[in-house]
Amino acid sequence: MVIQPDNKIVVVGRSYDSVFGYAVISRFNSNGTRDTEFGTNGVQITPIGESPSHGFYNDVAIKDGKIIAVGGREYSGGTGGFGGAQSAIIKYNYDGTLDSSFGIDGQVLLDPFFNGNDRINATLIQPEGEILVAGISSFPFPETKTYINISRIDTDGDLDPSFGNSGVFLTDAFGSTTNGAYEMAFHHDGKILVVGTSKAEFFNAFIFRLNNDIVFGSEDSSKPELFIFPNPAYDLLKIRAVEIINSVSISNVLGQEVSRLNVEALETTIDMARFTAGVYFVKVSFGNKNIIKKLIKK
Repeated sequence: MVIQPDNKIVVVGRSYDSVFGYAVISRFNSNGTRDTEFGTNGVQITPIGESPSHGFYNDVAIKDGKIIAVGGREYSGGTGGFGGAQSAIIKYNYDGTLDSSFGIDGQVLLDPFFNGNDRINATLIQPEGEILVAGISSFPFPETKTYINISRIDTDGDLDPSFGNSGVFLTDAFGSTTNGAYEMAFHHDGKILVVGTSKAEFFNAFIFRLNNDIVFGSEDSSKPELFIFPNPAYDLLKIRAVEIINSVSISNVLGQEVSRLNVEALETTIDMARFTAGVYFVKVSFGNKNIIKKLIKK
């Protein structure tokens, strides 16, 4: 829920018919009556992505008369014969119509980072209009590992390459198996506070603080080309590129190559459990590029 400067109240959630679930956003006047200037009699039901799917919203934010709703969509044909889920960011105009200048007809769907199941639970809008989102990324079935996912989207709906690792910050909270972020807020100095849960043997609540620009590696890009996550890494390191990866090499701080892998695929996973804790440099060769990223092994 969010309250607009004119004291109107915006709420989001999910509604079902006999077959599908739909993302729903509603606006109420300050006296609790539906705002008939918004959507259809105060309600806007939005199919997210391609049908068939089940859409849902978990949080909402406003800025400059625009409304950002976040959540995801569940769809059939996911990994292991099960349904999949992907994160969704939807931008509305003041009257509840989709803002066609954002993403594709007002919608941005983020590919699941591990080809598993992702969702967004919370959002913030920065003063310049960039959208911060926090949630969960999981490995495909039957794996049960989940990561905390913090991403930043620019005003056009693209991942912001100046934030995190090509727009994304992933962590498994000190090697925990089950992790998720559920709320965010700006600290007094503009840094990002994140609240969530993690589970190794027992569930624990956490709060951590991020700088507003978390950059690993020395290369900048006009658009995300390479994802290396999580960073810091504990057990598994996932590498994904927009072109076929030819090879991956890992060197220590002395410049000595300690591992090399020929890939010839868009993504690969490296077992980091055999590496001692410390700082490494990961060189990824794809297309005509060689990109080096700094990696911390915990």
